[in-house]
Amino acid sequence: MFLNVPAGQSSSDFWAIGEVIMNALFYGQNYLYYSKFFYF
Repeated sequence: MFLNVPAGQSSSDFWAIGEVIMNALFYGQNYLYYSKFFYF
């Protein structure tokens, strides 16, 4: 999505945002898996 990010503070901000997004996807998948396991 954002491949041409310059080095520096903006780059570290980009990686922080990317980490948050990946964590959200990871925990979101786990939440869906466990909700299926417990409720269906």
